Amino acid sequence: MNSRHCALSLLLASALALSSIAAPGPAAAAWGPPEIAVQGMLTNLADEPISGKVDLKFSVYASQSGGASLWSEVHPNVATQAGYFDLVLGTINPLDDPPIFEQFDRLWVGISVNNGPELPRAPLSAVGYAMQARHAEFCDGVTGAVAWTSLTGIPGGFADGIDDVGLAVEQDPQVGALGLNKWCASDGSKVNCDKDLPVTVETDPEVGPLTKDKWCASDGLQVVCDKDLPVTVETDPEVGANQANYVSKWNGSALVAASIYDSGNVGIGTDKPAGRLHVAGGLVWIGLGGAPDYASSGGDAYLTSVLEVDGETYLDGGLTCTALTNTGDLTQQGDSKFEGAATFTENIGMTNKKIEQLAAPTAGTDAANKQYVDDSIKTAVAAIPTGGREKRIYTVLLSLRSAGSCPAGYTVESIDNIKGPDNNLHINLTSTGLFMGGMNGLGYGQAHIYARVPSGQGITTICHKTYTSSTGMAYASVIAPHGGDATVCPTGYNYIPRSETVGNNSWGYMMNNDSGMFIGYIDSWARGSHEYNDQSGFNYRSWTTHISGICYRIFGVDEDPATKNGVYPVFLGIKNNQNCPVGWEVRTVSTVDGENGTLYLQANDNSSVFGGVSDWGHSGNNYMQINFSYSQVAFLCWKFYVRDGFPIRTIRTPHTGNCPNGYESFPADVLKGSNNNGYIGATGHALYMGGLDGWGMHDFSEGYLQHNFTSNVMNKLCLKMENVK
Repeated sequence: MNSRHCALSLLLASALALSSIAAPGPAAAAWGPPEIAVQGMLTNLADEPISGKVDLKFSVYASQSGGASLWSEVHPNVATQAGYFDLVLGTINPLDDPPIFEQFDRLWVGISVNNGPELPRAPLSAVGYAMQARHAEFCDGVTGAVAWTSLTGIPGGFADGIDDVGLAVEQDPQVGALGLNKWCASDGSKVNCDKDLPVTVETDPEVGPLTKDKWCASDGLQVVCDKDLPVTVETDPEVGANQANYVSKWNGSALVAASIYDSGNVGIGTDKPAGRLHVAGGLVWIGLGGAPDYASSGGDAYLTSVLEVDGETYLDGGLTCTALTNTGDLTQQGDSKFEGAATFTENIGMTNKKIEQLAAPTAGTDAANKQYVDDSIKTAVAAIPTGGREKRIYTVLLSLRSAGSCPAGYTVESIDNIKGPDNNLHINLTSTGLFMGGMNGLGYGQAHIYARVPSGQGITTICHKTYTSSTGMAYASVIAPHGGDATVCPTGYNYIPRSETVGNNSWGYMMNNDSGMFIGYIDSWARGSHEYNDQSGFNYRSWTTHISGICYRIFGVDEDPATKNGVYPVFLGIKNNQNCPVGWEVRTVSTVDGENGTLYLQANDNSSVFGGVSDWGHSGNNYMQINFSYSQVAFLCWKFYVRDGFPIRTIRTPHTGNCPNGYESFPADVLKGSNNNGYIGATGHALYMGGLDGWGMHDFSEGYLQHNFTSNVMNKLCLKMENVK
């Protein structure tokens, strides 16, 4: 503790011990020790008592200030309690050596705390001078001891021989009541020591009720601590009414809700945005600086008003607006829909695209423009490859053991109602229609599917559905896994358990061509020739326990508008599913191969099938077939591109460097099998890249591609698909 932060109250008690009053000379009686009892109180500058142990040094001087010390003594580790201490001076250095009380009439005592600066000196009371009584002049010449009974003039309180007068009761008129362990305070006339500590009740008239864990505020008269936190209501006068998901704006006096709504999609003028940006009502003006310069969108743009762009416009998605004014190039990856006028001051490039639903002209300039467009379209239409065919139907037939497994939307018929008297149901499917019922004999021409379904093999139901393909590009995708259930199927596929597709002999079959597809049990089948260029290929396969079920989906039909133009499948056999592009389907080969651990893949103009088989085959000039085991390929990754004309594939295999912009890039190593070889096989209607055990392909109309490679030849495989979405 620093003595500069201390104050001292000091009382030098009458503690000089005199055992007797002795006459001078050798026979004088012994005196008590030359000591002075000292009591004091230490406080800090805030007048707060100091407790603990301190070192105290006492020094005696002949003057109130200045001069050298006549006597000093240090008392280490003096205990203080509530600031009070009690000790005896002279116990270390005798007070009568030198005899300062004989030499000086007035003395001062100085005290320092913990080696700090000395506190102001206090005068030493007469008690110290009592030591001079040993040499009291009025006792000189007295010989021998003086008996108590020989003394005269003894006060009445001393007549009993006991010196106890005034010791039992405090007679100081400035000290009032004294209570044990009580604190002292002045009442204006004296000090009373009768106060309890600590003070447990706040009696300050400026402090009101105190509540635990509450915040305090003034009520104008006193501080009251009874307020809840946190403040849950904004009372800032500069914050007005706001709404969830609305961007705030400053209206000149407060923050209020603006007309911009942000819930992930942003709506301006609407709280139900239909895309990433939805602007409803008013003019949309996009640009840099003071004038529009460039409008760009990473998805669909939906505008219910005018879009003015004084510069280039790029939209990676569709555009719907009531009017469009564009003074620069317009590049767009999706469809445009204009509900009003569209004005362009530059060319519109429409490679392999088309304009639909042109309105009838209403003015001379409209008529001239329409005539120009019509003439241009007529001239160029023959050069626009669509890859489409004439409108046709596509029929799916399922022969099942129970009606409950028929997919929703299919017609369900009992075999007993449509079979012939010989208990057989005959089915014949061609591009011109379907025959189903009993007959005595049959004959057929080219490109047909024939199946005979007996009623004695546990098959009770025929399910069938006829799809319409306005583009003539119906395409069946079939997956035949040996493990798992419907969860193996991609989104949008129907699933039929294997147990529903087999007869009592546990055999099931599948056939398809450009007219339709048959799945289920048969005891006799036949197919016409599919060798001609205008007759698509034919696939067939059979199974017992080689598979667990059938997943299938029909693309390229009006019932599936997103793919009505047909599809082009690309399959990748890869080692690591991390190399499957985002948005593609991927399955581990062990879930979609056959019971023997081999996956068989077939593809032609109108179908692709992969999974397990007992037997498989094809007919016709356009086909591709590949087989591989899990030891060659760990994952099968695939995508059905939607046709937008005739699909064009570009494959590049650089030995060094990266793929060009716009290409999918695959490390060469991930497309190799365990034999360190990779393969590329393609017809005009499908593509496979990856490892394999066996392959075969032929494309009479467009020709086929059949290559193999190692990573010594290339470091990447680059793929670009054009005329697809």
